[in-house]
Amino acid sequence: MRIQRLAKENQSMQGLGKRAWYQRHSPGHLEAIEALVMAALETQPQPIGRVAILGAGACTELPLEEMARRVEEVALVDLDEFALQQARRRLNTALQGRVRLVIADVTGGVSVSLERALMGQRWQALKAQGADAVLSAVAGCLDRCEVPQPPELGELRAGRCGVVISSLVVTQLWSYPLLDVTDLLNTLDPALAGQQHEHAALGPAIERFKLRVARGHVLLLARLLRPSGRAARATNGSENAEAQPRQAALPGGVAVLIAEDEGRLTPQQGQEALGLDAPAPLALLPDGFDGLVEELFTRAEPARGWEWISDWPSAVRAGRTYHVRGYVLKPRQAGG
Repeated sequence: MRIQRLAKENQSMQGLGKRAWYQRHSPGHLEAIEALVMAALETQPQPIGRVAILGAGACTELPLEEMARRVEEVALVDLDEFALQQARRRLNTALQGRVRLVIADVTGGVSVSLERALMGQRWQALKAQGADAVLSAVAGCLDRCEVPQPPELGELRAGRCGVVISSLVVTQLWSYPLLDVTDLLNTLDPALAGQQHEHAALGPAIERFKLRVARGHVLLLARLLRPSGRAARATNGSENAEAQPRQAALPGGVAVLIAEDEGRLTPQQGQEALGLDAPAPLALLPDGFDGLVEELFTRAEPARGWEWISDWPSAVRAGRTYHVRGYVLKPRQAGG
């Protein structure tokens, strides 16, 4: 599974070295993310009890030090324990004590579930029946794959976070399992991989799968947030919360959702001289993504959009640029 190689691949794409690269080549990207995070923190009374960062990795683009100074606990959630440790080591000793590492798959095990479904097929027999049989079988595996709605994160209890952050992670949540599908098709016949998005059954199944994964993630954001109206309690040293006097009710928590909605490749160095047209931009979010966000949240402030230069082109690799959207979101009230 691709997700098993996540930690190794992250080492070249995350960390202080990559952050320094962004500071030189895409500073507006870091500034936009910091502005969104700070805007979310400003909605909450100080000190904020807990902020959770889903798919945190090494917190390459996030203002982790600023958060840790203002929050009693920052929970970093990711499968890549090495990257989480790398993020925490950026901080001084006092602030490190405020950072909690939660090693968890924020999809709830989607890659494992999909692998189980794929392994249950007789691929060589299906290949003998032709491309349509193979691609239709993959579509069935995607539709049967269990996608928790929302995933369970046992170490993080529901309704306890003032701010929950999902920064540039939602598209990765379906990318890894779908790359497993591509790897399988390439193993069977490389021509099959090029047909998957146009196939009558598999193309729509891929989009349904993306939307189910996205819905589970957005539901998780809402579930972790503190509901509005919960009363604060004075901190008088008593371990018995019920014995502490009530203070004013706290506002509800907010979510920061940052996602790439479009990506484009820049030709490799030297190829531009060949007169080849640049590839068309690729839409990255499934149809219906905006609707499911609006179903669960309202905007706490206007959405922001910006360009993110992820990589410059080289002689061996195309460059990558994304258009990114960012939101600070408030959960909709029940019945509202």
